[in-house]
Amino acid sequence: MNQFKTLLLLSILPQKAALDERIRFDMIKIDGALASVWTPYSFYYNNKLSHCGVNVLLLILTNSGWKIQYVIDTRRKDNCL
Repeated sequence: MNQFKTLLLLSILPQKAALDERIRFDMIKIDGALASVWTPYSFYYNNKLSHCGVNVLLLILTNSGWKIQYVIDTRRKDNCL
């Protein structure tokens, strides 16, 4: 989950809420200084499945290492594994 979403959720959820995003790294493809990462996830709120989907990250290789350039995700409540 990106930092903005995390901060937003933390500002509106009860302080004792348990947030757990379980990510699987299914596919990583690299071509030179460009990489894409496909990560299906399941998101749990207070130990109960809330939703699932896929995160896709595009990374670029810089002089100081790999940096995330772009993140996009899907979200659904059915057909979760």
